[in-house]
Amino acid sequence: MIEQEIELNGVKRSAVEKLMKRNLNVMMQAVDEGLAGVSSKTGLTGGDAKKLQEYINSGKSITGSDFLNGVAAAIATNEVNASLGLICATPTAGSAGSYRMYSRIKKKNSI
Repeated sequence: MIEQEIELNGVKRSAVEKLMKRNLNVMMQAVDEGLAGVSSKTGLTGGDAKKLQEYINSGKSITGSDFLNGVAAAIATNEVNASLGLICATPTAGSAGSYRMYSRIKKKNSI
């Protein structure tokens, strides 16, 4: 994939890696922001990722935290997007970041 970006855009590997790191940081920040609690500009949506994270932390889930952390990351990204916040929407309109963020949350910054 990196080689394809180099060839397609005529840039150096370091430039591709720099952009990848930036995109990963945007993904991580979007989940962090969403888990902290955000609302859309209309106020119709928001806060669900924070509520779900609080539920996960309560230890009362019948599914365990692994599955729900992934769901919380996806909802957090969606809520940041709805609040006109910054998300990384490539290549799959934000959903690709959800699994990565789930992994990050699970491993507590061991990326």
